[in-house]
Amino acid sequence: LYATFLYWYLVHEPAMSHPASFFAAALVLRVWWTGRERLSLRRAAALGLLIGLAACMRWQNAVLLLLPAATLSRHAGGQPWPTLQRGLLALLAFGVGALPQMLAWKTLFGSYLLSDPPQGRDFLRLDHPYLLETFFSSRHGLLYWTPLLWAGYLGYLGLARRNAFVAAATGVPLLLMSYVNACSG
Repeated sequence: LYATFLYWYLVHEPAMSHPASFFAAALVLRVWWTGRERLSLRRAAALGLLIGLAACMRWQNAVLLLLPAATLSRHAGGQPWPTLQRGLLALLAFGVGALPQMLAWKTLFGSYLLSDPPQGRDFLRLDHPYLLETFFSSRHGLLYWTPLLWAGYLGYLGLARRNAFVAAATGVPLLLMSYVNACSG
C-alpha cells in the first residue's frame, strides 16, 4: 500500500475513482482466481457483474473481461455449447453491472455508449502512447516513482515458467491497461 500510488489516492485524492477501482479489480481477480480452471455458470455471472461494476468506476476495467474469456477459451474445444452459455451469461451480467454507468452517460451525453472517453476526444490517443513518460518519467513515472512494481513485473517471468496460462490470462489485461494508461492525456 505505502509503496504504490494507492496511498496517495486514498489519503489525498479520495474522491477519485482509483481506490474503488483497485478494490473492484482485486475482487474480480479473487473471484476469477478461485475458479480459473473451470468457469461455472454462477462464477461466469458473478465475474461479469463484478467486471461491469468495476467498469463503472473506471471504464478501462472492462479489459478484465479477458479473464473469464481466457478460462472459457481454454475449454472451448471439447464443449462448445456450455462454453458459449457461460460466455454469454458473463457478457449479460457485465451489461447489468455496467448499466448504471450507461444510464448516466445517456443522461449526460445522450448516448448509452460513448465513441470517445468521457474526458473528451483528445484524452485517449491509442495511436500515440507515451510509454517513456508513463513508466520512466521523473515526474510521476510509474516505475520511477514506485520501484516496487519492478518486482511485480519481473515476477511474471517466474509465473510464466510455473503456469503459462495464468501468466497469459493476467498478463494480457495488465499490458492492455498499461497501454491504455500510456495513451491517456
